[in-house]
Amino acid sequence: MKKIAAIAVLIFTLFADSYAETAEKVVSFDKKIHDFGDILISDGAVKCLFTFTNVSNSPIVIHNVVSSCGCTTPDWTRKPVLPGQKGTINARFSNDQGEGAFDKSLTVYISNVDRPVILRLRGYSHKKEKDLARMYDVLAGPIGLRKTVYSLGYLDQGNAKEDYVQIANTGKSAVEISAVEVSEGLTVSFEPERIEGRQLSKMIYSVDLSKITPQIWGRNSFKFKLCVDGKTQPVEIRIDAMVKDNFGGLTKTDLASSPRLTVDKSYFEFGQITKGQVLQESFTIRNKGRKALKLYSIDSQTPGSVTSDDCPVSIQPGESYNLKIVFDSSKIKGTGEIVDVISIVTNDPDKPILNLFISGIIE
Repeated sequence: MKKIAAIAVLIFTLFADSYAETAEKVVSFDKKIHDFGDILISDGAVKCLFTFTNVSNSPIVIHNVVSSCGCTTPDWTRKPVLPGQKGTINARFSNDQGEGAFDKSLTVYISNVDRPVILRLRGYSHKKEKDLARMYDVLAGPIGLRKTVYSLGYLDQGNAKEDYVQIANTGKSAVEISAVEVSEGLTVSFEPERIEGRQLSKMIYSVDLSKITPQIWGRNSFKFKLCVDGKTQPVEIRIDAMVKDNFGGLTKTDLASSPRLTVDKSYFEFGQITKGQVLQESFTIRNKGRKALKLYSIDSQTPGSVTSDDCPVSIQPGESYNLKIVFDSSKIKGTGEIVDVISIVTNDPDKPILNLFISGIIE
């Protein structure tokens, strides 16, 4: 159960990232991510600045800024910010948590905005200086990356979302880079495109769902490869995203008449089983709203859980639906404790993502 709780916290954090889209008509930030890059623990605390502009027709006030942990301390503009004027949020990261990657968040509560804006501070703390080849040790030719799989978190249907990471030219000579074999809806650019020897570049990736037909839902991966000095490298880079419904245009009337999802239970704990056993479990989903409830996709985090039901599924008001899950332990790598997360994308504004948990021990 502790593991389930930890995963639930992670899912909430990712879901909260999608809230920022609702604030765009009120406030505009110069950035929502600050990447410190590689820093030394001996550098001590580091600081960054987020600047925002009031793009609405009324004054706004930042009510509060809540840090994800005590290691990050925010300070912000306290007085009302008039239309067209700017304010700031200063953040201090203590940089005293030891060596490794860090990714902290600031939840910003703003007047006239229903849901908070999420800002992120991230980077890598090192005990001592390291060679680029050691820090960026996944190689595509001379280009080094930290890893090949990145996440955009939650992405609203029809919207676009962007993020970036640093990459390195681990060689001595300058190279030209570009992206090839790029998935539909994905764009990748580099700043700079020509990287001098032993220097860094910013790899910027964006997924635009408005450019993808037909619509996609749930867990999706977007892929590309690097082309270095005209040669396509074999390493495949993947951008993952969870696509959910977009409720940005709903009125109060729409919300009052929307579907309302309930489920008889949120997890199935199967105890201890032998590798190879196949289990079945059912979850009853009910629609207590006024419009049809749609289940756009049903995705399992592992290959162990499957459902034979085709999506989308439509559940009329007052009706219920029996979701049957088959868990095949032979498809799980290794043994020991397992927690599988089944994510269901819906058109319920209150439960756009329904997460069901399957857990137990495989001998």
